[in-house]
Amino acid sequence: MNIADAFLHQAPETPDYKGKYRVIYFEPISGSGERFTIGIVAQSSQGEFRVIQTIPSKSLVCMYGKEVSVQAGNLVNLIIESAKDHLNAGLDLEDWNPPLSGIETSETYYTQSKAKLDGILFQAITSFSSLYKGKLIDNGLKEHNDELSEVDAEEMAVSRLIKQVKILLPNQQYTNHWNKEVIVKSNSKINIDYLGNFYNANLSNFNVKKIKSAYQLAKAKLLDLDILREKREHEAINNNQQFELLVALKNDASNQAKHLAYELEELADSIQLRVVSKSSAEQLAGRIIEKEAA
Repeated sequence: MNIADAFLHQAPETPDYKGKYRVIYFEPISGSGERFTIGIVAQSSQGEFRVIQTIPSKSLVCMYGKEVSVQAGNLVNLIIESAKDHLNAGLDLEDWNPPLSGIETSETYYTQSKAKLDGILFQAITSFSSLYKGKLIDNGLKEHNDELSEVDAEEMAVSRLIKQVKILLPNQQYTNHWNKEVIVKSNSKINIDYLGNFYNANLSNFNVKKIKSAYQLAKAKLLDLDILREKREHEAINNNQQFELLVALKNDASNQAKHLAYELEELADSIQLRVVSKSSAEQLAGRIIEKEAA
């Protein structure tokens, strides 16, 4: 039985608004590996763009003191303005390079949102910037209530969960494997939350109010894992590859959440995939460590 035949027609519709973003990092001591997010560069497929500073001035004062924080703030402003100038010139964000050493950028992340560019920025911030203080987070879903679909809300819940798990796995052995794009048949693409050496996983968050939307999103993620497995079966690297959907499900979750998690497990069993439910981000991180070490 092909999983696409089982539930592809039930998968949630993806938002029409597409975009991408890069994260800007500052490394205070060159070569130390210590870094923090200072900005986000986002651009839509229609050409809209925004560059935001994610580290507040107050945080710089707390970190470096008043005198040094002024210099650090000037550096941050220079970087943000450089990115803005690049995009104002009609250029692609992927072609922008920071003008100073000590500044690094992430790979390009592709995403979609019913909340347009604000929604894309929200996803980026909740995934990569714990220091950000501003209306995109303060107002959160309430600010975009009229524009956000239930699918957007559940995607953001998953983004927060992934961020929590990533923080628990700071070793480079794990950090390079998150949020990977895989090209499959006919040059189409799928996104895999954790694409490891021997272990591949997507994450779902059932600790939400709109559990039915979370369930639909989880099924779509299961579909991506099935597609990835089929691709690996035709490649030389398929030896010892494992594929799992990791679900965050509290011990005191509602009966409906537990029932839908059970249905998800049955669906996975029917196509020889596995769903693993854990009550905390710590346990999910432990699962990744366990399977990568196996």
